[in-house]
Amino acid sequence: MMALSERLLERLLLAGAALLALGCLWGLWWWQIGFDPRDVQWWKWLIASLLHPAGLPQPMVWAAQGCLIGGLVLLLAIALIMRQARNRTLHGAFGSKDLHGSARWATFKDVKHSRLLSKKAQTGAVVGGWKQGKTHHQLRHIGPEHVMCFAPTRSGKGVSLILPTLLSWQDSVIVLDIKGENHALTAGWRASLGHRILKFDPTSTEGCSRYNPLAEIRIGSGRDIADCQNIASIIVDPDGKGLSDHWMKEGWSWLTTSILHVVYRVHLTDKRRANLADVRRFLSKVPPLPVNTGEEDLAALFSADFEKLLKEMATFKHGDPVIDDAVRTGIGGMLKKVHTERSGVHSSAVNGLGLWADPIIAANTGASDWTVEDLMNGDDPAALYLMVPPSDIARTRPLMRIVLTQIIGRQTEKMEFKGGKSVKSYRHRLLLMLDEFPAIGKIDVLQKGITFVAGYGLKLFLIIQNTGQLEAVYGKNNGFMANCNVRIAFAPNEGADSDAEMVSKLVGKTTIVQSRRSASDGKGGRMSDSLQETGRALLTPDEAGRLRAIQENDDGTVTPGEVLTLLTGRPPIRGTQYLYFQDKTLLERAQMPAPAAPPFKPLALPKEEPHAHSPDRPLPHRGRPSARPTGPRPGGPRPGQPAGHRLAGRPDAVADAAPRPASGGSGGPDRPGGDGDRGPGPVVRRADPGGRPHQPAGRRPG
Repeated sequence: MMALSERLLERLLLAGAALLALGCLWGLWWWQIGFDPRDVQWWKWLIASLLHPAGLPQPMVWAAQGCLIGGLVLLLAIALIMRQARNRTLHGAFGSKDLHGSARWATFKDVKHSRLLSKKAQTGAVVGGWKQGKTHHQLRHIGPEHVMCFAPTRSGKGVSLILPTLLSWQDSVIVLDIKGENHALTAGWRASLGHRILKFDPTSTEGCSRYNPLAEIRIGSGRDIADCQNIASIIVDPDGKGLSDHWMKEGWSWLTTSILHVVYRVHLTDKRRANLADVRRFLSKVPPLPVNTGEEDLAALFSADFEKLLKEMATFKHGDPVIDDAVRTGIGGMLKKVHTERSGVHSSAVNGLGLWADPIIAANTGASDWTVEDLMNGDDPAALYLMVPPSDIARTRPLMRIVLTQIIGRQTEKMEFKGGKSVKSYRHRLLLMLDEFPAIGKIDVLQKGITFVAGYGLKLFLIIQNTGQLEAVYGKNNGFMANCNVRIAFAPNEGADSDAEMVSKLVGKTTIVQSRRSASDGKGGRMSDSLQETGRALLTPDEAGRLRAIQENDDGTVTPGEVLTLLTGRPPIRGTQYLYFQDKTLLERAQMPAPAAPPFKPLALPKEEPHAHSPDRPLPHRGRPSARPTGPRPGGPRPGQPAGHRLAGRPDAVADAAPRPASGGSGGPDRPGGDGDRGPGPVVRRADPGGRPHQPAGRRPG
């Protein structure tokens, strides 16, 4: 009924428009020549004039043409209005064109409005490219918002995003550089700007900017216990899955106590900073082993030695009553445990320190050539390249997690306010370019801090191969996607259906308007035209998988691939990758040689002590075997050692020791900072802060 009344109204309006045009024509003719449509003589004259070769007078022709054109315009306007009325939304806030979705691809005008082409953004992070005619523009983002990129391997993310960014970003930067190519191609240019170049490759013997995580423990600040707890939690839980059972929780508590004690003891006695190799030697050293010791006697020996060590730790004066109490509390918990439980807790604490049995790792973490504070508050911006070969990613995962946890945690500890608003407390912004960051395990402070670190001057640029890689480490509801205002997507790999669907959903849906014609059956059937609105994804999953990939041609040239750049609140940008080697300026910067890293500095080997029960050596008062032999030993017993001794013929007589830092004090590292450290001369008794001398200590828990 409503449709019938609308059609009748449309016909009446059209008829009225025709009559209005005719009335206007008659009025003009009456005004020009006195034409009276009521007089038959005027109609006869009009017909005769139309048939006459001379035709109507010119003024009448002009009037007729004007009324005809005006009438047609009026009829067309009425038809369009009625058509819009038929297609209107009867209820709701959306028009028919947006009924099923309003997504559309960005135009060049939209790209300019997004401020990705502004002059201010020319030193920002590269988030895509746009071709306008013959000009290829870089799309750069300079704001504090974070960036998330989904890019499969060999998709061109390095040459189109990472390298162009590192060759233009002028503040501080941290680069997770697993392959080492980012350091090789960008460190030279950054050094030419006066930036401090830090190459932290803990497995390298060819030079490394050393970093000692224990040097970041703020002794005497009130935060030292928390610093120790953070380090211990990562060592005990290397994959970041949480302290899930009793042994891990108790191991974390015991390792925290041990780190706290070693840090203060080395600081007071050796006047240096302890390192994690010191902690490992402290917890792993074995007592002197008499010849022909039975199994029960051996267990009793280790148990008694460990109890002596606990009591010695409890009586050590750390120079701070709070630290003394914390250490005694941790030791009390161990003393109350039965032997079997104590052994399990101790093993949980020591297992994670196995990485520092590697003398290269121990050397590159034995001291610090830079501090966390240098990154955002140094005199000059810094570029920290975290490098580790793919073959060593798994075993160095705890160390990399410690480094990033300390950096992010330290930079977000406090915020300053002035004049009713926050003010920056840093000198340089810090970009974290973390390519394939799930490979180094879960970093809790990164996941939790992504919601607020931007306010402290940190900008995250996170790159993953696919969502499955991210969810395997951080879970499905990880919050990374929701807190990254800029998202970049390359063509997903075949088989990655979930990623293709995700990209399709991110781009959104649009409304398609289709014209349809139908005919009724039977004689006198009528044709009718109609418009139908349907919804479809602006980019379907299969279309997402067919985005053009970067391609090397037969003539050696490279054709950039497509890249999607999505900004919150803006139409999606379907652009073209901007390759750094196709830009003359960026290519020249990439060709600058990287500066040499500081030379490798191995830790000094500890001095050997007289072996217990050697026939030609006196038995030390509280001595112990050397932590590591100074050179290779053949298969026979060493001079002065009984042939039947259980350690005879083993080149690794007592393992679990790492070399001693060259910067250490006069004592050796067999017991970090311990009073039983041996030098080349006689044992020197040191005095504690109260002036009371200590007896040399010599034994370790088993």
